[in-house]
Amino acid sequence: MRVDRGNCKRPFWCKITSSIFRTGTIVLTTSIPITPVLSLSNFPTGLKLSNTPFKASYLAGVPKIDKEIQQALKARKSRPQAILKKEAGGLSDFKFTDDLGQLLVKRTILLLYAGEEARAWQELEADVKKYYQSSRWLPELKRDIQE
Repeated sequence: MRVDRGNCKRPFWCKITSSIFRTGTIVLTTSIPITPVLSLSNFPTGLKLSNTPFKASYLAGVPKIDKEIQQALKARKSRPQAILKKEAGGLSDFKFTDDLGQLLVKRTILLLYAGEEARAWQELEADVKKYYQSSRWLPELKRDIQE
């Protein structure tokens, strides 16, 4: 739980140096491997994540994920019905049908963090149509990614 106070030029404007941090009475967690910058306005309605300084780092991860996607495709023996499958239980009980789905989502998130929103959604939709029998559950998956 550390905030790099050396980067705090004004209240609630700090570079985060660990995955769990505390600013005033607000506790935030992140699993992103790259340090984000968070800002809280004087009349806060929420937090805004500014990834612009790290765009190149996020985009550098995309080719690595693309290689993993190609490896997952080579290892695949069949074309699953959809990217997700519903397990017994409630509406939130979904699982990926294969490793490829997780890699597609990982790439989508990197592109979103890089500010490449249109590209992120276009590539996800195109790949789901290409690599799965249907795009069933894609709207639910997109909604989960956006939340």
